[in-house]
Amino acid sequence: MERARLFARELQARAMDEGKPVDHPPSELESFWGGPEAHAVLETVMRFVPGVVVIVSAPVGRVLYVSEFTGRLMGWPRQELENLSYERFAELMPNFSLEGRPYTLDERPVGRSLRGETLENFESYFLDSAGGRVLLRCNSAPIRNAAGAVIGAISVCSDISRDKAREADLTQTAEYNRALHDELAHRVKNHLQVISGLIAVEARGAPAQTADFARKIMGVMQSLAAIYQSVVAAGDAGEAQVDALALVDAVCRVYRTDALTIEARAPPGLKLEAARAATVGAVVNEAVCNAYKYAYPDGRGLVEVTVARSGPRELELRVLDRGVGLAATAHPDDGLAHGARLMDVLARQLGGRIDIADRDGGGTAVTLTLPEG
Repeated sequence: MERARLFARELQARAMDEGKPVDHPPSELESFWGGPEAHAVLETVMRFVPGVVVIVSAPVGRVLYVSEFTGRLMGWPRQELENLSYERFAELMPNFSLEGRPYTLDERPVGRSLRGETLENFESYFLDSAGGRVLLRCNSAPIRNAAGAVIGAISVCSDISRDKAREADLTQTAEYNRALHDELAHRVKNHLQVISGLIAVEARGAPAQTADFARKIMGVMQSLAAIYQSVVAAGDAGEAQVDALALVDAVCRVYRTDALTIEARAPPGLKLEAARAATVGAVVNEAVCNAYKYAYPDGRGLVEVTVARSGPRELELRVLDRGVGLAATAHPDDGLAHGARLMDVLARQLGGRIDIADRDGGGTAVTLTLPEG
């Protein structure tokens, strides 16, 4: 108790020497920290802590301690700030919301903690001695006695101006890179479509084998164009997902004729990962190309292409026709057998399996089963 009285007298003497009014007895918090050991610890902390630290007593709202860092930012010697009323201290360190609205005493972290509130990551700014805007991130808490009553508040803040500037630079760089990425994907998609169109023009009047090969290349390009379109549409929403129906329909579009109807179906919203969509598109292209070439000798008929979930985390792709069937599609160039081998390799890359079989009642069914995701 004697130490508390000595410390209180020391505060009063210092305030009188500095011309500050002394109109209050020592608060409970001042008395608690009146011992030389506690005072020495706080002095060390306040001298060397690399941040804004303010300790205010209650109920009178007297500034007991501020850090050296606080004084440097404000342009005042630390000793000039301590023992001021909190109201006067707030005038010397005006605090603003990030939108520029001045905070009242009760809205500031210390003011709120003097009423018993604890705050974390409270962001605001003040103007330093040179008029510069200093961004702060503050944690603030009430100081309570053994009975739980608020006897003061402490606020600890970090200068995050540089961090925010770096964040802004990184955001700007990320946006620039995103724009470049989207532009590249958009151009690639357009170039693929242009090349596909040129191939279609060049294939007119070409021998049947050359025209069929050109059509297969066009199918691959159209599926890739659909994938790139999905990448652009994804933007910043995360990993690009390709709409299953859009992908399948892009491939089928190449093989549709006035005589050959190709229907594409998939549940609304069914998506494929962009990284796997190109392989799925290649399987669709190969299966539809085989149906186009071999299923209907007169070129007239129907091909159905469906993608759907067949079980938990499993997808099934089916290409069905009502043509002549496998036995009747033997061809001297062994193109069908080559296509089957290619589809088997692609299915394995996807972690799935391929099945090619005759349908009851005639025709062929190509079924690709693969894990979803």
